Amino acid sequence: MRCALAGGKPLSALHDAGGALAGLLDSIDDGKLRQVIRLVEASGQRRTLEPALATLRPRLRQLRPRRPLTLFRLLTLPFAPALDHTPGGQWPYSIARERLEAWQKRMVERLDPPTIAAARAAIVGQAADDEAAILEAGRRCWAAAAAALAAEAVPGETEVTAVERRRIADLLAIGEQLVPLLGRLPSPLAPGDEADRATLEALLALAETGPADRLGVLAAVLLRRASQPATLVRWLLDLAPAALRPRLHPILQRLSAAHRAEIARGVADLGGAAELPLEVAVDNLSELADALVAPIAATTGKPPYRLPERVEDEELVRLRQTAAALARERYAEAIDGILLPLPTAEAANRAAAVRAREEIARRLARLGSTVRRLATDVSIHQITEAAIERLVDLEARRRGGGRALVTVDDARLIEILAGPDLAWRYLRPEAGRQVEPIRTSADRETRPAHCPNAPEPPASAGVSRSMPAIPGRQQRPG
Repeated sequence: MRCALAGGKPLSALHDAGGALAGLLDSIDDGKLRQVIRLVEASGQRRTLEPALATLRPRLRQLRPRRPLTLFRLLTLPFAPALDHTPGGQWPYSIARERLEAWQKRMVERLDPPTIAAARAAIVGQAADDEAAILEAGRRCWAAAAAALAAEAVPGETEVTAVERRRIADLLAIGEQLVPLLGRLPSPLAPGDEADRATLEALLALAETGPADRLGVLAAVLLRRASQPATLVRWLLDLAPAALRPRLHPILQRLSAAHRAEIARGVADLGGAAELPLEVAVDNLSELADALVAPIAATTGKPPYRLPERVEDEELVRLRQTAAALARERYAEAIDGILLPLPTAEAANRAAAVRAREEIARRLARLGSTVRRLATDVSIHQITEAAIERLVDLEARRRGGGRALVTVDDARLIEILAGPDLAWRYLRPEAGRQVEPIRTSADRETRPAHCPNAPEPPASAGVSRSMPAIPGRQQRPG
């Protein structure tokens, strides 16, 4: 089976030079990067070059280069949400990502030429996120691809790959209904209004009418997209028809156990990835916090079907503590990077250096908030306090008088890390000698009683937009 479903040969020269390629791509401007991504898409070698592109994801998210709708991508869309990207396929009811290219080639080989020609004609010039174009082209080939896969076994296939083949065929067969339903749900999935509930009910109805495996596949797709899988479990059991719940309950228990194992792997992986770029580490730790914090009880207006109540287990507490410690460690390491001296005021690169430092500070503010979410007894207070003290002009503090304790740029940095009140006190020398104890955005839960005008904790990055205008500096949007 390995030979029959082997992927195409990689571009070995580029593969071996992945590190150098990543460095080269990182150094080019946005326009050239868009051109490179278009060439990669046209080459069909995105999977081979993925390691080099991984470090560019923060830039790519900002650029959002237009991705063309290819035949392979069109054929993959109905079952793409069920792909498991972890080596070996850890998730139940999934389709191994490592065999995707082979399945794509098999579908194209088994489709008749008129079907392929019609599908290709329908996707010319269309974008990969154009839902109307996708559905129009999908109607021309999804059902035919489903029938081709279901009709003929792959030579030498195992029980695992036979199940996978039938799973892909089933999702292709319902692609016309499935793709728009999944497209209506938010990502990450956190259902909260009538439209989301109606979509989930439609998906459950779609699962109820198909083969037994379909219910598990669609439940897995939904739980893997959820920011709070435990909450979604209750939503699904609440919304499912009564006749479906006896089948759905054990499936959700199995998927919940798989999700817990994936969280544990994620925490372990972060512990061994000290070289991970800060922005990627912040994203990963924030996603872990989403999955690890206690879920909110679901309410749908009727008594929910509840799983047996379970006391929070020691493993979950340990995972939160470990993730919080990792986040605090990254915070402590990264904060030194924003304390390096800036270029002189006359230097041409000063403005860029200031912007880069503030961007790091915003990531740190988000990381500090993540620490607080994960474990209330793990604090970044002392780290932040020590860092801010290093920004203070000791000579101005010693002499007092009319000198500010920090520069305007340093005050902006303090605002991002610890809030506008503290930044303003350091910038105003008459108040600077009576600076309040530092309370970072991650350490504040409510307004301090001794400071009634203190701001509410920021919702995300910790950057307040209410800081009074700093003399000599035009106020910039947060």
